[in-house]
Amino acid sequence: MRYAARKDVVHAPIVEGLRMHGVVVFSMPEPGDVLCYYHGTWTRLEFKSDKVTRGYKREKTAAQEKRATLAEIPIVHTLSEALDIFGIRLESK
Repeated sequence: MRYAARKDVVHAPIVEGLRMHGVVVFSMPEPGDVLCYYHGTWTRLEFKSDKVTRGYKREKTAAQEKRATLAEIPIVHTLSEALDIFGIRLESK
């Protein structure tokens, strides 16, 4: 039985940033953290906290490792990495 799975601390800011750039984002518990739609393409993403933003360290779970052998889901740590998946570039000021 699964109890109150915590979301990585980067989850909310990345989802908000993707949506601000026109990506449709649906939160999903499995597989991956979110299902995204952008310019006719569906993509699942898995979020992991990095050394700068993490509130705790979490590696891939056993289920995620097993799933990766069947279908790899991109893991992103930052909004910039997530936007790169869709070919969206942040404009520098």
